Amino acid sequence: MILERIEFKNFKRYSNETINFNDGITGIIGNNGSGKSTIVQGILFALYGVRAGIEGDFINSSGSNSKDKCSVSLDFQKDGNNYTITRWYRKTPSTTQHEAQIKINGGLLADGVSQVEAEIERIVGMAASDFKNTIYAGQKDLSSLLDDSPAERQKWFMKMLGIDFLKKEADAKIKTLIDECKTSMAGLGSYLKEKEKENLPGRIDAAAAEMKQAETDLKKTFMEIKDLEGEETELKKTADSLSEKWNKYRELEKDIGLIREANRQKSDYRSAFGKKLAEYEKMLPEFEKPAASEENYLIVKSEYNEYKEKEKAHSKVSSLIETLEYKLNFERSGLDEINRKIKSLSADKKRHDEILPEISRRNGLLEEYDRLKKCEEEFRRLESKRIGVREQLKHYTKQAESLRNEIERAEERLKVIGYSGELDLKTEELEAAEKRLSKESIGLTEFVKILDRERKKLSKELDEITALGEDGECPTCKRRLGDQYMILEESLKTTIELNENECSGLKNKILKIQAEYEKAIHKLDKLKSVKREAIGIISVLEANKKKRQELYLKVEETIGDESRLNEDISEISFSDSAIREMEGSIKSLEGIFYEFRDIEMRLKEEQSLSSCKADTEGRISNISRNIENENKKLSELGFDPEKYKRLETAFEEAEALHQRYLELKPKIDQIPSLKDEIRSLEEEMNLNSKKISTTEATLKSMEISDEMVKSALLNVEDCRKRINGKKIEAGELESSIKYLKKEIERLEKETADIEERKKRYSELQERMVVLEKTRGLMKEYIVYLLNVIRAKIEGEVGQVLSEITGGRYENVLIDENFDILVNDLGENFPARRFSGGEQDDIAIALRIALSRYLADMHHMNGGTFMIFDEIFGSQDEERRNNLISALRTQESHFPQIFLISHIGDIQGEFSTSLLVKIKDDWSSEVIEVSD
Repeated sequence: MILERIEFKNFKRYSNETINFNDGITGIIGNNGSGKSTIVQGILFALYGVRAGIEGDFINSSGSNSKDKCSVSLDFQKDGNNYTITRWYRKTPSTTQHEAQIKINGGLLADGVSQVEAEIERIVGMAASDFKNTIYAGQKDLSSLLDDSPAERQKWFMKMLGIDFLKKEADAKIKTLIDECKTSMAGLGSYLKEKEKENLPGRIDAAAAEMKQAETDLKKTFMEIKDLEGEETELKKTADSLSEKWNKYRELEKDIGLIREANRQKSDYRSAFGKKLAEYEKMLPEFEKPAASEENYLIVKSEYNEYKEKEKAHSKVSSLIETLEYKLNFERSGLDEINRKIKSLSADKKRHDEILPEISRRNGLLEEYDRLKKCEEEFRRLESKRIGVREQLKHYTKQAESLRNEIERAEERLKVIGYSGELDLKTEELEAAEKRLSKESIGLTEFVKILDRERKKLSKELDEITALGEDGECPTCKRRLGDQYMILEESLKTTIELNENECSGLKNKILKIQAEYEKAIHKLDKLKSVKREAIGIISVLEANKKKRQELYLKVEETIGDESRLNEDISEISFSDSAIREMEGSIKSLEGIFYEFRDIEMRLKEEQSLSSCKADTEGRISNISRNIENENKKLSELGFDPEKYKRLETAFEEAEALHQRYLELKPKIDQIPSLKDEIRSLEEEMNLNSKKISTTEATLKSMEISDEMVKSALLNVEDCRKRINGKKIEAGELESSIKYLKKEIERLEKETADIEERKKRYSELQERMVVLEKTRGLMKEYIVYLLNVIRAKIEGEVGQVLSEITGGRYENVLIDENFDILVNDLGENFPARRFSGGEQDDIAIALRIALSRYLADMHHMNGGTFMIFDEIFGSQDEERRNNLISALRTQESHFPQIFLISHIGDIQGEFSTSLLVKIKDDWSSEVIEVSD
């Protein structure tokens, strides 16, 4: 898996940054807190989101707007495919927005947080924690591998390999299960002890005996109920028979009442019909006259309607003639008005010719007035401009005076600070001296460091020789020291003493050089301060002189503008008194002007009046002809008003008789049917009287009373009460039996539950034994698993160490106590026995081997990248260089290696360096520097 590029927007310290990753070893260098480790967090966040262990509250850049989303986009290669994964994140106090998308070779592969997470675990082959353990070595990882105790090393290995998670989770799960068993057993034991005291079998027997007696009593009660129900049936039959007879008796009584009511109603109807018949028979004499005139009614009506239509036509023509005569009079009035207006126009023409010269004079005055008004506008504009030019001239003069004073003050200040042309030469000499002294001091300091390292090395050898003594074995040739011991000891002491003397001399020389350097720096700072102030003054001075020259030019230009404006104003012939006199003359002619305007408007109407007169005369002629035509139609109608009045009177009389005929005829027609109805009612009343006599005779013969029926019903009710009493008794017995059955069932169920709980208690006891055994086996399995993995890692560490040391060391053993043993010349030695640089090699080999093992275990083929975060600690330059050289041997397994460090001196050691800096706005930026 190879990284290509990452892009940050509002992510932690980065507001908008793009970083390109190269193959080989890349240094990520910057001060503490500048954002170096944030790059690693960004890579992990892009791949795994917040599951990478990044707190969601601190993902968005603190400088970004609360509405802005954070986004991280990572490009990487894996198995020949190009992937781009992008995440967007924003968290507010109330909501969290998290989106993700991954593309393969430019096409969308997955969209959504869950889908992308599944794809990443499939592509990478591991979850977030395993991936981080594989590719990332954190601060103090290397030193802790060798410096920590074996127990701490074992914990570190178990954590990195995921075994500690297995151990803790398995132990916690088993412990939880054991605790659950103990809790369940305690509850079951207490419950079973309580139930033993309740004597459930004895209670079941007592309930069974009580239920048997209740069943016997219930059987006896049912027999008694059966006998009573037979008696009730007989009594009910008697009561039903008497009730039926009594109901029939009541029905006959009711029928007699209904028949009598019907006769009463029929008698009322007969009286009403008799009255109506008498009333209609009285109308017969009156009906004879309308009936006799009915045949002549249609003839009179037809003649009247025919003459009425003629009357309507006569009225319509008469109305039209009246309308036409009204229009004729209106048009004649209009014609008279037109003739009057035409006559008055001759006087207007005469007046028009009289006042025309005055109107011509007024037009001339207006033209001259307009010309003067235009001159006035130009005069006012030029006068206003001249005032502005004079004000501007005053302003420029004042500015020039102010600049002259500032220039004089600046020249005086240059004299005060002692500025001269030799200042630059002195500054160059001091800067050269400062560089020379600095270079000498650094060179001597580095030489002192070399001597100091040599002295420490010699002191260590002296301590080792002193500790070995004369009988000790030489570390180099493995022979007894013997006589060589004193010689070696004296030689080492002499060399150390010479080294210390040389160091002391060099340090004194460094102090003198530093004193000279401080003096040169002081002088240089003073000169630079003077130069900086002088440069500022000169810059301002030159700018002010330039401004003053520009102002002089502006003053000359402004004076020229004023002169030209004076000439332009003098050329305009404008006078306020002349324009006021002209305004008075124009105003005095206004009355004649308005009169002239009105006359012209009236004269314009002359042609339209002539046309209007011809039209009006044409309309008068047409209306006169129409009136003549309508009068002719009126005479042709031959309408006689007297005849129309006679016909109208005859029709009104015939219409009155016709309406009375229509009113009386329906009543006269009802007389025969009323007579038939009265006869029918009398026959029905006679028949009903006979029915009443027959029914009354039947009632006397039935011999039944209400008391007889009530007595029979009371006997039935008494019997029913006795039956209900027995049924209640039977119900109580049934309820008692049901309760006893349920109680027996409950007690039997409770007994079965107790047996089940006893069985459960035994099972829990057995499970406790199994869990305790499982706990022991899990511990043994973890030890076994750790030993198996340890053996595999040993081989991987030996291979890596061999690659780093060029084959010098290739066998490494990690013993049961997790001590690191390295084979040297056939014998295993602990890592602490080797030099500091060799210990670094062992530590880096151990960490790389672990990453290689984890990568192989998760099938990450084809190489991947690795990140080391602040692994140098306080190591000197030599050990740092050794570590970098060791890492270069692993580029075949890890094509990309990233070293994060705050040490700026190592920048030149890498083919690519990424410098992380904090900008003025407190955001971070990354600058790529290639070797």
